[in-house]
Amino acid sequence: MRAAPAIVFGLLAAAAHLGARAFFASYDVVGSGDANAAYAGAALAVSTMLWIAICVALLQFAAICRARARAIPLLLILFALAACACAVGTVTFFVVPLVFGAVALYALPASAGRSAPDALAESCRVAIGAPGPTALALLVLATGFAVALVAGGLLGSVQPLVGDLFAGLASQFAMGLAAPGIVATYLKLQPRPEVS
Repeated sequence: MRAAPAIVFGLLAAAAHLGARAFFASYDVVGSGDANAAYAGAALAVSTMLWIAICVALLQFAAICRARARAIPLLLILFALAACACAVGTVTFFVVPLVFGAVALYALPASAGRSAPDALAESCRVAIGAPGPTALALLVLATGFAVALVAGGLLGSVQPLVGDLFAGLASQFAMGLAAPGIVATYLKLQPRPEVS
């Protein structure tokens, strides 16, 4: 793993987390003391922070894969799918974001010479064909994102800048650690040209 991209994208994620924290702080949801309203506000904040971390990780992965302009439609689709997965993440115990991760894990490496839907279909094929490496990559990513969100939230309650900086860097270092394995697994599962 090269640390420079993880640091750059980690700082980008931290800045986005700070912006989201400032946004949510300006709209303090208390609902006249209603616990459900407070939970809804906290769930929305967690979902937004997770979505930011996923989107920045996708941008970092696109940079690692050296994706060009051809990957922009795929990235936009992945951002939208990630938003949907994160929106229901807190009520599904984050199972839906994990399923999104499994489906989208190999989409960026698969985007070379393919349309966005074809790259997603290829990503699903590879994920099904390599359940072990896919599970390992998802474990690394899920652990990194969970540590980033929980520890970042705890640190953020004491000092928001430190919490957001930690959350941004930890989530992007997880992507930096997992990316080479994801690309290697994708390349390993590609059909070999037949020699005649």
